[in-house]
Amino acid sequence: MLLKSIVQRTLGIKNHVVKKVEQNEEGITIYLDLYKRRRLACSRCGTPGRVRDRLKSRQWKHPPLWGIPVKLVYAPARVSCAECEKIYVEAIP
Repeated sequence: MLLKSIVQRTLGIKNHVVKKVEQNEEGITIYLDLYKRRRLACSRCGTPGRVRDRLKSRQWKHPPLWGIPVKLVYAPARVSCAECEKIYVEAIP
C-alpha cells in the first residue's frame, strides 16, 4: 500500500489511480486506471473532455525506484473534445 502512495506522488497524477503493483524478475510493474466520471485533457488543445472509450494497454518505462526497474501499464482514454470537435487521445505527460 505504501508503494502505491509513493508512486502516485512521484508521478503527480490526479485523474488516475494506481490499481495494482506487481514485483517480478524484471522489476516492478504498476497498473494505472482512471478515476470514474473525470474529464481528461485533450492532447491537442488541453481542454477537458468526456471519456469516450479506451485504447489497448501500453507500457512505459519509469525512472527506477531504489535501483529497481519500473514499468507503467495503462490503457489511454479517448476524449471527446468540445473545442476541437473531434475525438483525440487524452494528454499523457
